Amino acid sequence: MLKKISQNLFSILFGKSFELLLNFFAITLIARYLGVEKYGIFTATVSFVYILSKSIDFGFFQIVFREFSLKSSQLNLLNNAISLRLIFGFTLIILFNILVKYTSIDSDEILYTNILFVNVIVSARFRNIRELLEIPFKSNLNMKYVMVINGLDNILLFIFIGIAILIKLSFLWIVIIYVFVNVPGFIMILYFLYNKYNFRFKFNLEYSSWLLKESFPLYGAVLLTALFQQIDVIILRSFISDYSAGIFAAALRLATPLQILPLALITTVFPLITREKNKNQEKTFLMKKLVYKILFCFSVFILIVVIFRAKEIIIMVFGNDYHEASIPFILLIASYVFFYINNMTQNLFVIYEKQRYNFFYNLLIVLVNLLLLFFLISHYTFNGAAISKLLATLVGFVYLVNMMKDSSFLKILINANIIIWVFISFGSAYFLSSINLFVFLLVQTLLISIFIIFTNFFDGEEKKAIVKIFNLPIWLQKIVKI
Repeated sequence: MLKKISQNLFSILFGKSFELLLNFFAITLIARYLGVEKYGIFTATVSFVYILSKSIDFGFFQIVFREFSLKSSQLNLLNNAISLRLIFGFTLIILFNILVKYTSIDSDEILYTNILFVNVIVSARFRNIRELLEIPFKSNLNMKYVMVINGLDNILLFIFIGIAILIKLSFLWIVIIYVFVNVPGFIMILYFLYNKYNFRFKFNLEYSSWLLKESFPLYGAVLLTALFQQIDVIILRSFISDYSAGIFAAALRLATPLQILPLALITTVFPLITREKNKNQEKTFLMKKLVYKILFCFSVFILIVVIFRAKEIIIMVFGNDYHEASIPFILLIASYVFFYINNMTQNLFVIYEKQRYNFFYNLLIVLVNLLLLFFLISHYTFNGAAISKLLATLVGFVYLVNMMKDSSFLKILINANIIIWVFISFGSAYFLSSINLFVFLLVQTLLISIFIIFTNFFDGEEKKAIVKIFNLPIWLQKIVKI
């Protein structure tokens, strides 16, 4: 089992890293090609469609994933969830095209929006139908197939965007390419589902009432999460300018790939904790404790790097036109320290069937974000949007800690060893901040790893678990056990 866990974790980490790296380069090419203002329009349109797509989500994914983790032969339930999302999806498209006639949205933007609606079905990035099709692979810790397919999506995106730039295609063609490169991957995942799990899509509404009842508490949470993640760009474009939306979108795009580790860890431990929650309390507590610590460690490491080198990174990636994105980039990364922990906690609430807390958490952070957003963007534009997201995430963290009603949670992250590690890690980064960026990254990674060992950031049980999961060589095991 440990071998399967480590293989699945590495599949997700490597696959997601490769996928997001290619996607990152492709979007960077788009941002440089379109310029700040047109990139703001592109991102705001994608964000608008993404938010609309979440109105058909209904929180099915986490419920079906939980049921698959308990009993793998749930193909009828999976078909049921897909059927419902398809019904809601086509209804959404029809309603949009009826209602949009009574708005001032121009015909070009209506066309872009309708093209992007195709992503609701075919794209892994929009996390709708493709998200459901990945469940059998996730619950069986067999994500290598999904990672290969998602990697193909992004290889095609990178290649075709590159060609579009070379032959100077229009904005419309950029949107078309962004959507239709996902079609081969959609076909491939259906093929692997059939071969590995004998899955055929059959329109099925047998469990609709039960599924809607179970998932409804998550529906609000999913929709509110989408609003929290995407609404900033839309509001900046609507109330400030396309330029402000473009600057903030660049910072957001640079921060988004850093969700790789939490996604990989949570995807791996979710089915394990679900199966063991009532069988082995000590084992599940160890898994939870280890994940929380790894997430905190990773988020602080990224924050340290970004605080001292943000502007340099922004200019290197997007060009000098986007240099003002450095401050919102720092603030967004600071919010990830809380976001990673919050994400894990929400998944635990689903495992322990307390998903109603997720709705109230997401409602709280959206309301706080919106209230602060309208006040702060009028004074600080894109920086204000990043400040509001950071403060809203912090408020959400406080709420979730309170809802857990477990003092041991705080003891995991607040102890003398971890506090010492944070201080010496920041201190070393300060003294090295003037050296070459790539040398800085290499040296700082090495130093932080050494500090983790010598401050006993992980306790004895956690070190043993890390050794087993990551299959560390003997010589490294001796160092880890210091």
